Amino acid sequence: MAASTDAAETALAQAEIAIAKARVHDALWSTAWKALLEARRSRSAQDQPGTLRWSARAAELAALGLTQAGYANESTAAPPADTNGEKR
Repeated sequence: MAASTDAAETALAQAEIAIAKARVHDALWSTAWKALLEARRSRSAQDQPGTLRWSARAAELAALGLTQAGYANESTAAPPADTNGEKR
C-alpha cells in the first residue's frame, strides 16, 4: 500500500509542476486544471488509482498546452543555437 501511495504522491507532484509550467507560459488549458483538481480530490479521498489516473491526465494536458503554445518539453528541448545559428 505504501508503494502505491508513494507513486500517487509522486504523480501528483509531477502534475503540479507540469501545470505550473503551463501557467507560467500562459498555456494552461482549463481541462488540465480540472484534471489536477480531480487528482487532488482523489488524494484527499485516499483513492490512489484515481490520483494516478487524474495526475497523469493533468500532466498530459499541460504538456499538450505547452506544445500548442510553441514551448518544447524541457527534457526534449533542442540544444541552443551558437552564434552562427548552428546547433551545438
